[in-house]
Amino acid sequence: MDEDEWFLFEGGQQLGPFTREQLVARLASHRRPDTLVCRRGMASWVRPEEYPELGLRRPPPPPMARAPQGGEEDRTQEFSSAFRALAQAYGAAVRTDGDELAFETSCEGIRVSIRCEPGSSDADLTVTARAGPHPPLRIYREGGFERIGKRLGFNREVQTGDEEFDREVYLDTPLPAAAVRDITGRPAFRRGVLTLLQQGFGAVEIDHDGLSIDKDVEHSEELARPRLDQTISAVALVATSLREIDPAWSRHRRSEWPWWLAGIGAVAAVAGVVALIVANKVWPPTGIGLVLLGLGGGGVAWAAAVALLIRLLWGRTDALFHLTLSGVLLLVALPSLGAAGLVALNGALDRSPPVVHQTVLRNKATSVYRGVRVGILRSRHRRYYVTVDDGLRVRRLSVPRAIYDRVEPGSPLTVVTRRGALGWEWDEKVP
Repeated sequence: MDEDEWFLFEGGQQLGPFTREQLVARLASHRRPDTLVCRRGMASWVRPEEYPELGLRRPPPPPMARAPQGGEEDRTQEFSSAFRALAQAYGAAVRTDGDELAFETSCEGIRVSIRCEPGSSDADLTVTARAGPHPPLRIYREGGFERIGKRLGFNREVQTGDEEFDREVYLDTPLPAAAVRDITGRPAFRRGVLTLLQQGFGAVEIDHDGLSIDKDVEHSEELARPRLDQTISAVALVATSLREIDPAWSRHRRSEWPWWLAGIGAVAAVAGVVALIVANKVWPPTGIGLVLLGLGGGGVAWAAAVALLIRLLWGRTDALFHLTLSGVLLLVALPSLGAAGLVALNGALDRSPPVVHQTVLRNKATSVYRGVRVGILRSRHRRYYVTVDDGLRVRRLSVPRAIYDRVEPGSPLTVVTRRGALGWEWDEKVP
């Protein structure tokens, strides 16, 4: 085997073999930004300038397209022209798909789809390599949230030993450490992932069906063919590396129970808040003690739930994220459900006789509640309150508009209360 044989990888295709002299001559006359080279016996593709024996320097970055001097209309026209020019460069037809313009192209099993609305200055770019089955792995830029989780020892992330890769990316996966090292141990895989993240893709998604990336393209220069060719080459590097891993790793599946728990928590949070409002409307306690007791009990239940979540999530790569998400939702749900439950039990199960109180109206007031906004409209509700004194205590009550209009400060007002099934007095009505 001749170790002086060289190969090229560009435009999603492998070319060669070449001798070193042939390769240098070709690169000198025809070199693209996405060009990668590899020598016989080497396991990874690299940029030509990373081989000193080739005597090449890193090419200067392509010139940025001059910004249009006009307004939004000129920018939109430039973007549309770049969109159609890119489709033409790949020999793809632009079609109308509903309210969108779209075209697709394929290269070596890699499918590229770009969509944009007519007259817009952005597009959705999706690149997929459907060749599975692959193990579940999501790779994205590491942020402060992930670093905190690792410092706490809560999140588990396997380190590859490549300092740049470990510093820049985060590996979100349920796979064991051996599987992660098997996948990420190939320099070509790591290089392809870093290239895609540096190009602005939010994440590299690998699942049972294959590999996919997507992003929102907002600048016309991103629609240049060399830029997209470089993306395709990087996807090809990653996809090729995935074909070499142990097929047994593909049997692993990502556990979905944390998302189900978050969904249940969201429903419970909404239900708890609504139930607390309704319960206080139907069986309003005369004091805040019962509500505080329910909130406190819900708080204790929340602390126990968080402790259980920490135990269940400990060691997952997404542990801190799901603990925060579910913890916040349960913090709203459990205390509000606890307070609503006590208020409802106290009133609904109450069989005590009504108690009539003769009070004197001290003052009255209104407040405006702004409801949900729909478009430019926002519902407004006015609430009416009176403050009464029965000689033993002063209380503020919410009353209907009819009662509010017919009473004045100093006038008598009858209030009916019930003892409460749990021993907490509640206002039955203001006749």
